[in-house]
Amino acid sequence: MFAMLDPKNATTPPITEDETVVGICATNQSRKDFPLGLETCAILARNRKLRVWIHCDGLERNWSIPSLLVDYGLIGKELLTLGYLPDSVMAEAYSASDLTLGIGPEGFGFPAAESLACSTPVISGSYAGAADFVPEAFQVEPVAFRYEGSYSCKRPVYNATDWAEKADHVLRTASRSDTLLGSRYEWKENWKAWEAWFREAAK
Repeated sequence: MFAMLDPKNATTPPITEDETVVGICATNQSRKDFPLGLETCAILARNRKLRVWIHCDGLERNWSIPSLLVDYGLIGKELLTLGYLPDSVMAEAYSASDLTLGIGPEGFGFPAAESLACSTPVISGSYAGAADFVPEAFQVEPVAFRYEGSYSCKRPVYNATDWAEKADHVLRTASRSDTLLGSRYEWKENWKAWEAWFREAAK
């Protein structure tokens, strides 16, 4: 299924047709909630044959992804890719996945948007930028908020069971349309605003 991925970056054998593929594409930063994503995968793996595809920029940084895989019983169920992958390969990987988990609250999450553009559903929190473009049916409500760092950055707190229940429902019911991103995000629509901006700047 992921035949185009560089085998030097893959730590496990190719995915089989009977596996549910859940993708997590995120940099290894503290605000990317890898524990939430992997706990969600662990819950989903109780009732289905699951493979979690993790694409990130480093396995050991703010989070120890290998340790989290051990903690959540996902060893042997992972496919890890690191560093840069061409757009065509990323598009293939998103399209081959059954679901993507948007684990990072941010202004505009490219993995969530890219996944939706490839017709792959995204489970995301109903907080920050993703709430503006991820379909409401795919969003999960926070159960609390916490503050971290010297600038008291506000972070949502989620229950992994809520994410797993939402993911399970989407996996069972969502259809794969041409795009789940919405027409207002298509380049032919956005280009009008960009062209006007360029022409104004050129005056």
